[in-house]
Amino acid sequence: MNFDENTRCNFGSKSVQAHYVNKGFITCTSPFSDVVGKPIDFSVSLNNQQNSNSIPFKFHNWPSVTELLPNYGPDSGGNIVWIKGNNFAPFNGTELDTKNDTYVLFEGIGKVKGHVVGSTRMWVEAPPNYVLDATYVEITLNNQQYTDDRTLYYYYRPPRLYDVTPREGPTKGGTEVTVYG
Repeated sequence: MNFDENTRCNFGSKSVQAHYVNKGFITCTSPFSDVVGKPIDFSVSLNNQQNSNSIPFKFHNWPSVTELLPNYGPDSGGNIVWIKGNNFAPFNGTELDTKNDTYVLFEGIGKVKGHVVGSTRMWVEAPPNYVLDATYVEITLNNQQYTDDRTLYYYYRPPRLYDVTPREGPTKGGTEVTVYG
């Protein structure tokens, strides 16, 4: 069979070209939709005439990142960063669940698992970074498209102490201490 421009994915009344990958596997890119949160019929056609059976597909509002708390952390990572924004839980309370596909991208460093708490909050454990002073943080709810809000997160190198002299002093204070780091 010849898979060409007649191989289509149908999202409700909108149709887009599908791309043959192998037997039993095609891909397509969803079109823009004004329908949000309601299921629409998704089907496939190999000849742009007859369609397969349909299954429900839901579009959701695009998420956004507005603030990081804190917006800085040590270069060793590991600290918890709270992310504030919108539309983090588009299908909350339904059978559709995005938690397995929710990631936070620290641009130039990599992505880490994001943990949604509600529609406007999520948290992440910052990854280590020994190269960049700052990075943009973006999120994805489907492990494909990321936000483009360009919210900055800053890394710093914490002080490392090697020695201090003297190593004692009176309880009344006043001892000048020299720190080596």
